[in-house]
Amino acid sequence: MDDFKYINDYCIRKQNSDFVKNNSVIIPDKALILEHMKSGTLYGYTTAKVIDIVKSVEISEMFDFLYTDGEYSWSATEIYHLEHYDIPISDEFIEHVKSCSKRSKL
Repeated sequence: MDDFKYINDYCIRKQNSDFVKNNSVIIPDKALILEHMKSGTLYGYTTAKVIDIVKSVEISEMFDFLYTDGEYSWSATEIYHLEHYDIPISDEFIEHVKSCSKRSKL
């Protein structure tokens, strides 16, 4: 499988919970980005449960699924934390999603 780009420069792990709490950002087009991420192609999963690292609780009985759009890769954990804590994501990924959205409307 090809190497994918990642949506941000850090891993969502317990040791980064302070980073997530203290670095939430306003994300333009958040709804569009979440729609794109939730409609990604499932290509794998880990055996880890999805954990809310800020509250230190398991948020789902599901495994941490891995998704792609063919260029970027992300996990169910990243979707959850973007949805609830506005984790920072790269400007390049935001522009990529907007570009994909424009192409799909043609």
